[in-house]
Amino acid sequence: MKAAVAVLDLKTGKFYGAGNYNSVYGSASVAKLFVATKLLLTGQMHGSIARTAYKMITRSDDDAMNALLPLAGGPSVIN
Repeated sequence: MKAAVAVLDLKTGKFYGAGNYNSVYGSASVAKLFVATKLLLTGQMHGSIARTAYKMITRSDDDAMNALLPLAGGPSVIN
């Protein structure tokens, strides 16, 4: 398994990268990361939402993703 992270701070323009971030990776669960990030940023990540998000991320659970997507703003969160 290979993994990497790349983050661009939009306020400072600073780039942070770790691992082989120039590599190509499959994106099947990227949308789940967007949903989890939005839930964190909007202060919703607690209780049953946090438990469902944990399943969504750790098990790549599509049903959990579908349940949480409306709370994260719907499909537009992926943009």
